[in-house]
Amino acid sequence: MKKLIYILLVFTIVCSSCVQDVDDVYDAPVAQRVEQAVQEYQTLLRSAEYGWLMEYYPSPSQSYGGYLYVMKFVEGDKVIVSTDAFGKPQETAESLYSIKKDMGPTLNFDSYNALFSYFSDPDITDEAGGSGKGYEGDYEFLLRSHTENEIILRGKKTKNMIKMTRLTGPGVDVLTKSTSISQKMFAVYYTVEIAGEPQTVFMQERNFTVTLPAAEGMTVEQKWSYLITDTGLKLYAPVEVSGKKVQNFVYDAVTQSYNCIDEGMESLKIKPAALPEGYMHFDDFIGSWKMTDYDNNTYNIQISKKFKDDSFYMKGLNANFTVMLYYNYKLGRIEWPSQLLQTTGDGTRIWFCAWDAFASTSLSGNTSYRLIGEPKADAGKTTIEWTKNNGTWSGKTGWNSFILWKYPKEGSSSEYKDWGQSRYRGGFTMIKD
Repeated sequence: MKKLIYILLVFTIVCSSCVQDVDDVYDAPVAQRVEQAVQEYQTLLRSAEYGWLMEYYPSPSQSYGGYLYVMKFVEGDKVIVSTDAFGKPQETAESLYSIKKDMGPTLNFDSYNALFSYFSDPDITDEAGGSGKGYEGDYEFLLRSHTENEIILRGKKTKNMIKMTRLTGPGVDVLTKSTSISQKMFAVYYTVEIAGEPQTVFMQERNFTVTLPAAEGMTVEQKWSYLITDTGLKLYAPVEVSGKKVQNFVYDAVTQSYNCIDEGMESLKIKPAALPEGYMHFDDFIGSWKMTDYDNNTYNIQISKKFKDDSFYMKGLNANFTVMLYYNYKLGRIEWPSQLLQTTGDGTRIWFCAWDAFASTSLSGNTSYRLIGEPKADAGKTTIEWTKNNGTWSGKTGWNSFILWKYPKEGSSSEYKDWGQSRYRGGFTMIKD
C-alpha cells in the first residue's frame, strides 16, 4: 500500500512538471493566441501602402493554371481587387473581407467581388466544369505563416498553397506587364530545350505537358502549372529536371522564349514551336456556318463557346435541341460526339446516337464515338468536312451519321420522331459565313 501511494505521488509530481513545462512554452491560452494572430494579420494586411500581390490558383489540380491578383486591404473591412486574369489590369472591384478564427486565423472574402469571386462562383456553368462546380476556386484561406513582406495561405477547399507578397510600387504596373506577356503566349505547341536538346511540349489552360527523357531510354511526362509574372512565368511548384529544381523563367522578346533562371538550369528554354498543318484555333470555329448533309439538306449553324476554350454549343440542326461539340487542342480540330440530349418527365432518355447509315445501320450512344471535322482547302473560305471518325465497334465499320433514338425506362428503345427530322446522314460539310 505504501509503495502504491509512493508511485501515485511521483506520477502526480511528474504530471505537474509537464503542465508547468507547457505553461512555460505557451504563456497564453489558445483562444488568446489565435486572437492575437488575428490582430497581427489585420495590421499586417493594412500596412502595405500598395497592397499585396497574390499568386492565385483555382482548382485542386491547378488545371486552369494561376493568375495574379492585387489586394489592397483598407479600413471598413474592405478590399480593393485588380487582376491580370481578364486582360484588364486597370479594372478594380471592391468587396468585404474578414479575418476569422477557425483552427487558426483565416482570411475570408465575405461578399461577391466581380474579379475575385469569378473563379469560386459555382454558377459559372458556361465557362467551366458544369453546374454547381465552376472553376472550384477558393474564397476562404488558412493563414499559415508570415513575415513583414510575405504571407503564406492555403485554400480551405483546394488545399492549394497561395503566396502574397508586399508590393513596393503600384500594382497596376505589375499587372500591365504580366498581361502584356500573357498575350504573347499564343502557341499551343512549345519545345523545352535543355542544353540544346529539344523536347516537345503541349500547352493548354496555363499548363504545360512536358515529356522528358528518363533512365534506360524511357520518358516521363510532367505537368507544369504556371502563372504569368511581370518578367516571365513561374511554375506553381518546383519540378525536377535533370536532377535540379526548375520554377522561374524570364521572357526574352527577341527569341520569344522563356529562359529558366534557376541555379544550374540556365540552359533550359521554353520556345514556341510550329503548329501542325491545317491547325485551327478555338476562336476560328465560333460564328455562323452553312452545313449540308448527304441528302442535300441545308442548315444555318451557329457555333458559340460553351465551356472555357474546350467546348462549343452548336445550334441550327433542329429547333428542339442544341448539340455540344469539343475542341481538340492537340489537333486543332473540332469533334462531334454521340450525346444525351434530354431526359423527359417519365424518365425516357433522348440520345443523338452515332449511326452507320449506309452499311450496317448500327447505332451507339457511346460518347467516345465522334466525328472529327477536318479543314478543307478552299480558296477564300473556311471549310470543314466531317468525314473522319475516331472509333469503330466490334465487327463494324466506322460510323458516319447521327440518329435520334429514345430509351424508355420500360420497354424497347426506338427511333425518336417527335421533333420532326430524326435522321442526319453524313458526310457533313460546313462553310463559314
